[in-house]
Amino acid sequence: MNDRSHAGAPGLSVSRALNLFYLLTGVVTAFFLLTGGIPLEQWHLLGKGAATKAFCIKSVRISVLCFAVLSLTWAVVFPNQFRKLWVIRGLREFFSWPLRVTVSGAAVVYSAIMIAVGFERHAALDTRAFDLGIFAQALWNTVRGDFLYSSLKGGICLLGDHISPILVALVPLYAIIPDPRVLLVVQPLATAACMVPLAWIAMRRLGDKREALLFVLMFFFYMPARAALREDFHPEVLAEIFILLSFIALETGRLKWFWICAIPVMAAKENFLGVTFFLGAYAFLFKNLRKTGAVMMALSAVLFVFEIKWVAPFFGKAPYFYGVNYSKLPPAQALQILSDGKRWAYVFKVFGPFLFLPVWHPPTAFLTLPVCIQNFLSQNPTLRSLNYHYSAGLTPFLFVSTIYGVGALSSRWAGVRRVRTLVIAVLLTVILTQAGPPEYFYFWQCRNRRTSHTEWVRKTLGAIAPDASVLTHNNLIPQLVNRKHVYQLDYNASPTKAELARKLGVDYVIVDRLFWEPNSAPPDIALAELREAGYQTEAEQGGLTLLRRKIS
Repeated sequence: MNDRSHAGAPGLSVSRALNLFYLLTGVVTAFFLLTGGIPLEQWHLLGKGAATKAFCIKSVRISVLCFAVLSLTWAVVFPNQFRKLWVIRGLREFFSWPLRVTVSGAAVVYSAIMIAVGFERHAALDTRAFDLGIFAQALWNTVRGDFLYSSLKGGICLLGDHISPILVALVPLYAIIPDPRVLLVVQPLATAACMVPLAWIAMRRLGDKREALLFVLMFFFYMPARAALREDFHPEVLAEIFILLSFIALETGRLKWFWICAIPVMAAKENFLGVTFFLGAYAFLFKNLRKTGAVMMALSAVLFVFEIKWVAPFFGKAPYFYGVNYSKLPPAQALQILSDGKRWAYVFKVFGPFLFLPVWHPPTAFLTLPVCIQNFLSQNPTLRSLNYHYSAGLTPFLFVSTIYGVGALSSRWAGVRRVRTLVIAVLLTVILTQAGPPEYFYFWQCRNRRTSHTEWVRKTLGAIAPDASVLTHNNLIPQLVNRKHVYQLDYNASPTKAELARKLGVDYVIVDRLFWEPNSAPPDIALAELREAGYQTEAEQGGLTLLRRKIS
């Protein structure tokens, strides 16, 4: 008995050591994936300022790749031992939970993280007039009878800028809670809700609960979706859940629900009529729904022309502004556009993280075209950045077409079918390496910018009467949007701050050296000019000066 016990002890010890090693590796990977290594600086294990954005990105990539290579090697060389590891057994247990529980949990956690970061950004004066301030002010004015009025866009109804009537759906909520942070709650909730239909689509197409959950995890960490939420608020982001529901309605033949879900997509923004046009074309070409598809295409095309030719000019009192992005399209510059390497780099940035799997299912890959082509052709290179909200409308179809592409490959080749879960796990690994800094990084940055001074600024700005008109910086406007007249200081040397204040006839001018427009006159000169223009200092602290127009 004793001999056997002693003989088994080394094996048991080695097994425990291997389990602990793999567990520790997994914990370290999760630590860097979720925090970017920021706590190492907080715990004084790194020098101050060492935990930069580049450091976070690199630490995430290295840790994820190392863990993925270790796991794959172990699984291939020692498959029986790998399956018995504590971490693997724990993951198998997790993946065996009901899908509705895991997906709902992921959506709740995602929402909580994004809302927390949004609130922290707002408290740190990191939200901006463009675009949280614009939409919050328009909602506040609508509640008071001035339909979508925006002084920030030149004193017009916002339908004269972008046509986003979906905003009207938020008016009752803003009437109850008149706070711009409401938009920083609604938007993450809408994005997180996309996980539910994505899981349903993956489950229906692939029939594997583990694989459906892997796609949900991909969406959880997908950088462009998270980047859109860090860019304040944009109504088209709210439409993504309805895009997925419209697609599901087409797939299941529920045409009444297709039309109901397509309405908010069409109302999100004028360019999203391209999305509904392609959904109509998908129904017509690939689902044999000729009447539905033809009507949707015709309606989308007519509405688009109507909105940019009549609605926007009527409310904006000028031609549709954003057409300038496409004013030099082919044939005049066809060769130049098609030979532009930076545009093709955008295509690789979009489809590369998905390993170009959407191409294996052309019908659903077709649905990625409207937003992708729009951004590819635009004269504005910012639209080809994944760090803003310009992937809204594209992201849902990237995931859908990847799910269908994986399904098509596994149906075509038995070899792919046998390793399909591994292929999806590789996809998740690639998405993780492209995830960029985690939200912890942005939360930590904003928390560091919050001081007693920022709290004083917010309190001081909040005390200004809502009927007073204000001229101030981009970053201070979200603290002041609940008023009819608020304006942004110009970034150029002309007009000067005093000239702009005089022209607008504002009651208050609020300037802060921290947010000073670099191309304008220096602070001391601008303040002297404002005082000469009839403004006197009412409050001053830590670089912020609140000036009020003298009452004659």
